[in-house]
Amino acid sequence: GAAIIGGLLKIKPILTFEDGKIVLFEKIRSLKKALQRTEDIIEEHRQESDEELRIYVIHGNNPELAQQEVEKLSKKYPNATIDVGTFGPVIGTHLGDKAIALGVAK
Repeated sequence: GAAIIGGLLKIKPILTFEDGKIVLFEKIRSLKKALQRTEDIIEEHRQESDEELRIYVIHGNNPELAQQEVEKLSKKYPNATIDVGTFGPVIGTHLGDKAIALGVAK
């Protein structure tokens, strides 16, 4: 029920890892706002760490949007390593077609 309502309201979850578990960080309405918020989180991470920035763009059958994000992030962070990948079939089944994720790691 919650997934159906979330879909109708275009709610996009932002997830994070805590103690090795995936947990909800925020809920954002609309894909555009969710991507912007995720980019803000990447910037916060960059400011907190002196280490090389490594960004991940992962998609489920959405290479066009993934490429747009790579181009945007490459302009903003020219020295960052940006890896692009696809969701596996199990995760992709849960996320649905055209899903996208941005991630940052040390």
